[in-house]
Amino acid sequence: MITKKPKLKYLSAKYLLIFAGIFLLYKSLVHALIYNQLVDEEHIYDISANNLKSEEQRRLRVLESAGKAANTYMETENKLFNLLVELNGLLRTGTNYAAQEQTKSEIVRLLSVLSYLGERSPELMAKGPFLYLMDIMAATEKRIAYARANYNVAVYEYNDYIYLFPYNIFAKNLGFHEKQFYKSEEGAEHVPMVD
Repeated sequence: MITKKPKLKYLSAKYLLIFAGIFLLYKSLVHALIYNQLVDEEHIYDISANNLKSEEQRRLRVLESAGKAANTYMETENKLFNLLVELNGLLRTGTNYAAQEQTKSEIVRLLSVLSYLGERSPELMAKGPFLYLMDIMAATEKRIAYARANYNVAVYEYNDYIYLFPYNIFAKNLGFHEKQFYKSEEGAEHVPMVD
């Protein structure tokens, strides 16, 4: 009988160690799989957040650039029209040949500026400055709306994972917290002014 007690103690300790090893292996596998899935979801959230920021920054650059191109086009067109009227007056009176030649060379220069603008942005020449700006603004706002929608979908999926079982058991302990949906700032519903 003395020999059976140590054997029984040895077997129960052995089974306890095996059970503890299996439990730790199971917990570490589940922990690793859940952690990896949460990291993937957080990565998707980060990508969509960065896309939204880049689209908002792009809007400022695009609208500024399009506004400058449209202003240059309108100013050049206005100068060209005024010079053509002036040249017409000089030709009708037949006086001041040097002024006629200077006006002609200025007209040629302005036509080359318009040609350059047309090569740089053909839509500007085809549609005119106002339709061009409206199209640029509409396209930019569509891109931002798409980025905002993707951001909110990513936030929804991320937050959904955090509250689903078994992810909710590990999420807060691993440093994963709920993300906020996109909410526009006050006054952000207005399109920025383009001069």
